[in-house]
Amino acid sequence: MNFSFSQEISEDLKKKIDFIYELSSINLNQALVESYKLEGKFEHYDSFNQVSIYLLIIDLQIMNSEYNKAIKYCEKALEISEKNNFDRYSLNIYYYMSIAYDNLNQIENALAIYNNLSTEMDKTDLSYIYNLMQIDFGLLNKKFGNNKKALSIFDALLRDSNEIFNGDVEHHEILLLNLADLYNKLENSDSSQVYLEKFEKLHLENPETANYYSLKVKGDIAFDNQEYNAAIDYYSECLAILKESYDYNDLEVILKKSQSFFYLNNLDSTIYYRNHLINEENFSNRLSAKDLMDFYELNSEIFKSQNKTEEGDFYYKKYLSAKEDFNKLKFKTQEGLNEIKTKEIIAEGKQTEKKYKSYIAFISSILGFLLAAGLMLYVFNYTKNKKKFAQLMATVQKYEERKSIEPVNKTVSIVEELPRNIEKELVKKEEAKKQPVEIVEEKEAEKIEQQSSSTTSTIVDDSTSPIKDEKIQELLDKLDKLKDSGYFLRQDSSLYNTAKKLKTNTSYLSSVINNTMDTNFNRFVNDIRMDYIILELKNSKRMRSYSVKGIAEEIGYKSADSFSKYFKESTGLTPSAYVRNLNKEFKV
Repeated sequence: MNFSFSQEISEDLKKKIDFIYELSSINLNQALVESYKLEGKFEHYDSFNQVSIYLLIIDLQIMNSEYNKAIKYCEKALEISEKNNFDRYSLNIYYYMSIAYDNLNQIENALAIYNNLSTEMDKTDLSYIYNLMQIDFGLLNKKFGNNKKALSIFDALLRDSNEIFNGDVEHHEILLLNLADLYNKLENSDSSQVYLEKFEKLHLENPETANYYSLKVKGDIAFDNQEYNAAIDYYSECLAILKESYDYNDLEVILKKSQSFFYLNNLDSTIYYRNHLINEENFSNRLSAKDLMDFYELNSEIFKSQNKTEEGDFYYKKYLSAKEDFNKLKFKTQEGLNEIKTKEIIAEGKQTEKKYKSYIAFISSILGFLLAAGLMLYVFNYTKNKKKFAQLMATVQKYEERKSIEPVNKTVSIVEELPRNIEKELVKKEEAKKQPVEIVEEKEAEKIEQQSSSTTSTIVDDSTSPIKDEKIQELLDKLDKLKDSGYFLRQDSSLYNTAKKLKTNTSYLSSVINNTMDTNFNRFVNDIRMDYIILELKNSKRMRSYSVKGIAEEIGYKSADSFSKYFKESTGLTPSAYVRNLNKEFKV
């Protein structure tokens, strides 16, 4: 990331900095040598220009993976910057420091800096740095396997990429490559291919950008798809570019290359690249927690394939220990990211509240009557919401008491216990008469199912024949087990997939639910999700820190609007109002 220097830098220094950055694309080590020469002439520059030189050095050090040196230079730069109140520079320096800590796997230190930056930074004034932080948050989620959250971050950034990165092609390409990789990890190969094609189109127009990184991502996609020969080719090309341009090795790429050879049963090449990795200076500290875990597992498999049981067991124990460390770090990272998001929401809320108060003061001076009417409406809605919240809490308490007395009673439901108005009952009865609408793919799958069932299925769907009680009960018991397992909190828990999982067909399953539960499949699933999330939000402070979209995704909704609509219909409250009242109840 080339630092965007201020116009206050002297013209002479600016020319020297531009020259050094051009040199870095050809010979990074020589560029560092030239930057250190500038440091040696500090006495010729004022404080502002001295910090600018430090930022140049820090940027090049990070590009050259000299993260410990970068942290020391950040501390030097901060000493001058904070002494002279160069606030914008100080925030940039802290951002560089967080990058260095992240790459040294000191995630907690990085998160502590991110936490301060996210609340102290003026997002309008320093939007570029703020959005780079969002990329880092996406990469952290991706690093620890939180692929859906990473996807949502990158997708949001891509939508506004032209505005927030001001035509920065390199970061636009990084977003496209990560989206392609994440969609592939989530087994959506079509979307992955779409973003790869978008990247290729953009890359043709700007061939000088994202060379080695694009090869690394393409290698990762091939690796995840078990196309190991293709992965090896991409990784080899990636390493060659890094060696030629930066005299640097990417340890993760070397590890993935070794793993690829192992999966191709080429043990000699596996060991060669494993040894290449070991010979890298301080390699175990340079590997991420996930890569270190994979490294130990690979060593265990290598020794076991050589019938060296003792060595294999030794590395397997190290693998288990590294896996435990990885999971702890994953939890701390997610907790830290959630805390950052919560603080951002609170800070934005205070800012919005401040603006809102000013606006109200202005409005009240000219539209007093309308304001009074609006306040009356607010009080009315507030009272109404409080009443509905109290009603919901009473129902939840009753539900929990019944559950403690009758833990095996599967019919107990919070949503069903809530008072339903006439309109709500009419909606429910009307929906129960209709067959749930399936997506096109499921209709096609159903046709195939019906065709194949004529010769192979042991279950015959005959809507005119009486359904045996024991057969219905067996299906209901299976539905209860799926419900207890959390299956219906998944996005793929459609009618077709559920019928397939229960080894029946959609018509029969739909008929049983309609006739025994007086509802349809969609409402059956929605009620399960509502019961779950009403309790989870009540009992989990962490869940209450999620956005409405985040909560919706946690319980299987693709759309925050669909979740909010059904939550309001079921409880009389919006999800936000429910969370707000819970936080007041528990004095959060």
